[in-house]
Amino acid sequence: MTKSSTTPDFWASYAELPPEVKRRARAAYRLWRATTRAIRLWPSRRRGRFGPFRIGSGYRALCLLQSDTFYWFWIGTHDEYERLPAEW
Repeated sequence: MTKSSTTPDFWASYAELPPEVKRRARAAYRLWRATTRAIRLWPSRRRGRFGPFRIGSGYRALCLLQSDTFYWFWIGTHDEYERLPAEW
């Protein structure tokens, strides 16, 4: 089974979200846990692979896969996602 972990940065981003988006994020995470095929991963300059995960129409979460663990490190609006550093 694939492991999942979150970083303090993820929780700081999550705390800023509206309650409805938090609810959608939890529902999307449960769906992802049911099938990890729901996420598409891209090569990263970091060690491993990363992927944006869609949370409704206007939000994204980012994770990095290292070994058998997905590390969730960011969540926010799609506009914020578009402005993140290209190497992510």
